[in-house]
Amino acid sequence: MVKGIDIEYDVPENLNLTSYLVESNIAKGRGNKPAVYYQNEAYTYNDLCRLIDKAGNVLKGLGVEPENRVLLILQDSPEWLANWFGTMKIGGVGTHAYTYLRAKDYRDFLELV
Repeated sequence: MVKGIDIEYDVPENLNLTSYLVESNIAKGRGNKPAVYYQNEAYTYNDLCRLIDKAGNVLKGLGVEPENRVLLILQDSPEWLANWFGTMKIGGVGTHAYTYLRAKDYRDFLELV
């Protein structure tokens, strides 16, 4: 149990942040509520979940397996969120790099083990 300010949370042994932060809101009947606002548009939890599932399926199709690292090079957007959550949903480890780096910088990221 983790204690916060006047609140206690039960944290499961195996926690998937996608399930905890997105899918749990759908299960609680909040699927049509806004989850993210981006450029004057609201994305509901259902919208975000659909994007997450698409991203996760693409990553799995590319051979990403649990504990594989995924380097995300996208601008801040619902698509970035979907790929980050999609990576976690399939058990991968997502990390982010800025879109304005040079090719050498990306190569350095990819060579990290």
